[in-house]
Amino acid sequence: MSRRNKNSVEIWRGKSLLTGDPIVVLLTGLRRSNNRKTGAMLQTYILHRDQDPIETIRQGRDDAICGSCPLRAQVPGTLKGRACYVNVGLGPLSVWRSWKSGTIEPSSITEIKTRIQDRKVRIGTYGDPAAVPARVWTALIRHTAGHTGYTHQWYLLGDQEYRSFLHASIESPQAALSARSRGWKIFQVVREGEESEALYGTLECASQKTAGKITCERCGLCQGSNQGASVWITAHGSGKKNLK
Repeated sequence: MSRRNKNSVEIWRGKSLLTGDPIVVLLTGLRRSNNRKTGAMLQTYILHRDQDPIETIRQGRDDAICGSCPLRAQVPGTLKGRACYVNVGLGPLSVWRSWKSGTIEPSSITEIKTRIQDRKVRIGTYGDPAAVPARVWTALIRHTAGHTGYTHQWYLLGDQEYRSFLHASIESPQAALSARSRGWKIFQVVREGEESEALYGTLECASQKTAGKITCERCGLCQGSNQGASVWITAHGSGKKNLK
């Protein structure tokens, strides 16, 4: 009996463009499910190949997949001070373990195109898309019905290709202005009670505004500079208290 995980596939592996460490990109959600905020979107996990996500953070090697993201853990060797909304002990860890066990197999995007052509995909459910060559993402979204995507490495990326399909992920008005001046659409996270800090001209996240009635799948504004609009959201997740 095949042990193959039919819900997930490996679509790329190589060296991180951020550090040179070995990483892998896993596409999940081929079997439809529903997330309260994102809807039934396909998800992509950018993971270190050598160790699970929790150990990667504890060893400070998550720069391979997250770069200089300000939401990373601030105390080396621990998860302390981590403001990221992603709980690595859930989705990322589960997906990595499944891949490590050999049940998630490599597949070309062409091989799965009929399974994803009517689906939308989230680029970088965990991990920064800038760690991966842009061609991987452009090949993926070419065969999907839409996407969302964000990067904290916007200030390093002079390449219009990334900017065309990713929003700049931002935590301060100053950074928001800088990113906008470079041609980026932004996704600004503000602390609870400081919503007035959202840059003028950005729209409140539709999922937040409608208490989940409008999902990311339905909204689709966070598609990069070529489409969509700049958006803001109040900090959420278990690490929101650590947002600086």
